Amino acid sequence: EPRALSGHRHRRTWEELQKTLQGYGIGVYAFWTRIFVVNREFTVPLLAWKWLRYKQIPELIASVRKQPDSIPSDLLWAGLRGCIRGPMAYFASRKRLQEIKEKVNRF
Repeated sequence: EPRALSGHRHRRTWEELQKTLQGYGIGVYAFWTRIFVVNREFTVPLLAWKWLRYKQIPELIASVRKQPDSIPSDLLWAGLRGCIRGPMAYFASRKRLQEIKEKVNRF
């Protein structure tokens, strides 16, 4: 008997897949930003750098060189755009949460 279920769906269009990968980048980097800011986990920038240096850049180079089984570069760029937007998304979310709390506390 499964104690947990996990959903999965394939994206129907290339654009949906790009948005999904960008969303993954936003989510991971927003989470890392929170861990850095709130928990003062100062190893997070090193983790982000290593991920970029040893995972994302080599994948992008392989894609540009058209190496067999490389990931299409537009998908890699979508993920990287998400990584750049992640910290900004975290701070925007934090600001929005504060605004909501202030509205609720007025009543």
